[in-house]
This record gives sequence, structure tokens and C-alpha cells, in this order.
Amino acid sequence: MHGTPLGRRVLLVLDLDPSRLRIEVHDARADRGPVLRPADADDESGRGLILVKSLASRWGCCPRVGVGKIVWAEVAPAVTPLAERVA
Repeated sequence: MHGTPLGRRVLLVLDLDPSRLRIEVHDARADRGPVLRPADADDESGRGLILVKSLASRWGCCPRVGVGKIVWAEVAPAVTPLAERVA
């Protein structure tokens, strides 16, 4: 699942700074990148990139050094602190 043949691992990288959270998923498959496509109401899978697109300020895919690809997304911090939104 998620572009990785059975027995191969993926690497998840999280990088947080004051301006954004960057999420990277590294895998060994360079032959196919992510494809954003609509999901039917009764589909049980295929909504991952729809969620990424709706939550991320930017996202994309790039080649990985060596072999494979990196699918990444950046999420901007909330403008209003959580404590104020919950109150």
C-alpha cells in the first residue's frame, strides 16, 4: 500500500518550525507518483490525497536521492491559538 512493494519500508519525516509543519513520506517506487482523483461515495479507500489537499497549504512529489520519491505536504499553523478556538 502507499506505493511500497511488500517487504519494503517507507520513511516518515516530520519537520516543524514556527512557520509550518512539513510531512514527508519517502518510498522506493519512482515509477508512479501520487494521483489526485475523486472518490465515489461508497469507496473504502482513495481519499488520502483529497485530505492532504484540503489540509495542506502546499504539497507535491519529488525524486529521492538514490532511488524512489518523496511525497510531501506542508501545513501552516492555525492563526488563532487552539485555547481560544476551544473556549
